[in-house]
Amino acid sequence: MKKTLIALAAVAATGAYAQSSVTLYGIVDVGYQAKKWSTAAGTLAKSSGIVDGAAAGSRFGFRGTEDLGGGLKAEFVIEQGLSPTSQQLTNVRTASSGFQNDAFQAAGATAPAGITSGRSLTSLNRQSYVGLAGGFGTVRLGYQYNNLYELSTLSGFVQTSEGVHGADFAHVAGQGWVGGTRAPGVTYISPNMGGFEVRFQYGGVAATTVTSFTHAVPGAAPQVQQSKNERVSVMGKYTAGPLAVALAHTQLKTGTAAGGAALATTSPSVTQLGGSYDFGVVKVGGTYTNGDNDAGRDLSAYSLSAAVPFGAAKFIVGYQKQKEETGAVTNLNASGWQLGVTYDLSKRTQAYFYTGTTKDKVTTLKQSDSFFTGIRHSF
Repeated sequence: MKKTLIALAAVAATGAYAQSSVTLYGIVDVGYQAKKWSTAAGTLAKSSGIVDGAAAGSRFGFRGTEDLGGGLKAEFVIEQGLSPTSQQLTNVRTASSGFQNDAFQAAGATAPAGITSGRSLTSLNRQSYVGLAGGFGTVRLGYQYNNLYELSTLSGFVQTSEGVHGADFAHVAGQGWVGGTRAPGVTYISPNMGGFEVRFQYGGVAATTVTSFTHAVPGAAPQVQQSKNERVSVMGKYTAGPLAVALAHTQLKTGTAAGGAALATTSPSVTQLGGSYDFGVVKVGGTYTNGDNDAGRDLSAYSLSAAVPFGAAKFIVGYQKQKEETGAVTNLNASGWQLGVTYDLSKRTQAYFYTGTTKDKVTTLKQSDSFFTGIRHSF
């Protein structure tokens, strides 16, 4: 009888665990890079050595689901960024096409003037959210990738590497205006309707966990402190066989006020269009970004790329252009190209090489050149 009860308990436990799952996953990407930044007067800075990779951001994470019955499921994701070439490992991150040098940027030091910093000495929470999924779609609450990042980087519209010069405009264009590529908030993803899907997001920006805040100091003259960081975004995506297209619009309302002053907000916005088509012998893709920073500055940027598979190898080419204007004044007029090749050593391990150049006709930093070779392993 005792053995029977134990057996029944084991079966029950097995059934309970069968309805939920937790998966550990991640990417480790490391390579060798050589980069050079130049002005009209000559070389401004050089960087070379073993650094974080360019094919994908290194990370580890946990994702899980639980079957709640009636077609309803709970889900969660906790994803932490990694820097495999840093002593801190989990307390730094690498920016796209950035200047990677831990010693140079220690103790608050910054990259040379005009060069994007490649390090952030703060912990990189890539994602951490909980959600519910069912026939109504999916609802997620927490720190998440936003529509801007989904379209520019995750949807497969860009074949080149945003971690190498000559191909990062789709990723960086306008993201600073609307609060970056991820933030706390709520995301609703509709059910797939004949290949069409809608993704709606509401929340703040990465630097805040609330969308608005008001504080009156007790026992003192009215000193109302106010702040607002409110982001609204919607994206529609259509996929049918080899074709994929998406359109997204993101708007941020932000402002602060003190001492009882009226809260004045600005409303920068970014609109994106992306698409790709896989012909089998070649996959082509492109993105277009249009932005308004609500202070008279306008943005337009596009990228075009193609990838040609050849056995385990894939040959990649891309071109990009970005322009920013304030009225009749051109603030930025840059273009770039990139060439690359990847080779799949297995389903989870890839070797790669990229080289690219970005040139600007307006700013002091006239040209950025780089080549990068590395290995990416997924688990």
